[in-house]
Amino acid sequence: MEIREENSKIAALYELLKTNDKWSLMFQLIFVLRRALIALILLYLKESKMAQVFGMMATGLAYTGYILKVRPFEEKSYNYIEVFNEAIIMLCLYHMLIFT
Repeated sequence: MEIREENSKIAALYELLKTNDKWSLMFQLIFVLRRALIALILLYLKESKMAQVFGMMATGLAYTGYILKVRPFEEKSYNYIEVFNEAIIMLCLYHMLIFT
């Protein structure tokens, strides 16, 4: 799928992504769905803090797996930055396990 940057109203959504791979083009959708899933986990599992942390860890692992498998960004550095961000979030979640 080719996206013409100068004519498309949604070009900003796909600016840094590989446009020749359908899984790369789904990055924004997967990102938003992950955020919605985290919100649902925090909302409906409020009785169990451990279940919240494990649910967030599961979504983080799935998202990191997606980034490592698909590599949706054109530049390698953006993929590495995304994985680094997820690693830091996982580190914080591991600390939450220790203190809950």
